[in-house]
Amino acid sequence: MNNTPCAIALFSGGLDSILACRVIASQGIRVQAVKFVTPFFDYDLLENEERYKKKIMSQFGIDVIVRDITQSYIELLNNPPHGFGKNFNPCIH
Repeated sequence: MNNTPCAIALFSGGLDSILACRVIASQGIRVQAVKFVTPFFDYDLLENEERYKKKIMSQFGIDVIVRDITQSYIELLNNPPHGFGKNFNPCIH
């Protein structure tokens, strides 16, 4: 059994998430980055997910998983649990 500490990171691909992953990894913690995509952001990554994952690993040493959350995101937009905010943002809490 591997006792190496692990962390999950929400990964946008921007400088802040790259640095956060690298800082945590530099402390000996294995980081699993997760990038969520929908048709509204980064959906094109699904065309060649493996190329994206290899690019992020080779450039930054970050292991990233890409997840398409389109269906649940559309459901949220169609029926937010607590209505919409003043800027038509769905309220979930």
